[in-house]
Amino acid sequence: MPFNLNNTVGNILRGHSVRSSVLSGLAASGLSGPLRSVVMALREKRSAADVYITEIDTGERIQLAYVPEKVTGRDSARFQSYNIIERGEVKIPKGENLKEISWDAILPGEGMTDYAFIKSYAWRKPEAVIRLWSRWKSEGSKLNILITQTGINQSVYLQDFSATPEGAMGNFRYHISFIEAKDLVVKTVEEVDAENAIAEAEEAGNGEALPELNDRAMPPLPSTTPFGMDETLWEVAQSTLGSGAKWIELAGMNPDIRDVENIPAGTVLNIR
Repeated sequence: MPFNLNNTVGNILRGHSVRSSVLSGLAASGLSGPLRSVVMALREKRSAADVYITEIDTGERIQLAYVPEKVTGRDSARFQSYNIIERGEVKIPKGENLKEISWDAILPGEGMTDYAFIKSYAWRKPEAVIRLWSRWKSEGSKLNILITQTGINQSVYLQDFSATPEGAMGNFRYHISFIEAKDLVVKTVEEVDAENAIAEAEEAGNGEALPELNDRAMPPLPSTTPFGMDETLWEVAQSTLGSGAKWIELAGMNPDIRDVENIPAGTVLNIR
């Protein structure tokens, strides 16, 4: 693509710095893919989002070393695409879960770990990631997808996954899709009868107040807790919410935390 010289010169004449003008000119030159993501991040001084996929039952988690440029979400019958690199373009209805989430990207090979747009600290061999995802799919494991800088943080099942080797660096190009996970609630006959009795009483309007099942007084929980030295979100969730797997909920309650792996000691966390 030709460099957009007119855009660059115009920005310099309007008083913009040479650095920002050049980056703006590159972004306006029709760049696409990883290179465009890097340029946009430099221009806007924004970091790329992080994508975490966690097996809820075991807490086993993977962070994507290469963040897909766009995620496609489907809610009911309409499709929407969310750009998770440039934060300003993310549009997700508040409080609305996506029924399906999918994207196309690459699992970078070892030859790409030195590239600026690869999160080398999160890199795993593509073959290991493929084995893990294949197991999650075959076993029907319940997962959580958390994409920072967006509103995507929900329970899912891995619905479809395919990968093929690409290039000489050991990369694999893949497609992956997830479907919303809904809990199956199993009730006893006594619970169903009690709920029906409550509904009938309310419909009749006879003023009788029937107690709810398992109605027990619970002591009030604190709303915040300090993050300890060498502590992890898993440990905080275990001690405050009763399950380490609920660290994902903690992350959602504390959107100001950008890096869940490096939380300063003393940080006050919301826990409800």
